Amino acid sequence: MIKEITIPIYNATVKFIFMDNIDKEVERHTDDVGESEEAMTIWYDDKHYYVVAIRKDKFKQTTIVHESVHLAHRIMSVVGLGHALLDDEAEAYLAGYLAGELTSLAYEELDNDLLEHRYMKNFCL
Repeated sequence: MIKEITIPIYNATVKFIFMDNIDKEVERHTDDVGESEEAMTIWYDDKHYYVVAIRKDKFKQTTIVHESVHLAHRIMSVVGLGHALLDDEAEAYLAGYLAGELTSLAYEELDNDLLEHRYMKNFCL
């Protein structure tokens, strides 16, 4: 699954890649991908475009949270808000929003797979 979400308040577009083999899709955005990568976040300094790629066969909710924090930090830096140790509420809201959106997309895809019984071994029912 590949989907894009937009975050109008920050003029940001996030491409979410969620599949067993992310290498081919990620190579469209960077040369720095290795087979051991479980997930990665990619950004461009001159654009408001970001890529989050997570291997579906190694999916963990904690990975989505981890990548969402990277992504929120980068978005805040690009729009000039940076990271403020004592005033990071906007970044925390953004990280939570991103984690929620990415989790919803991931579970939508995993639910489809569960219906096809491809990932049943990963979940206790």
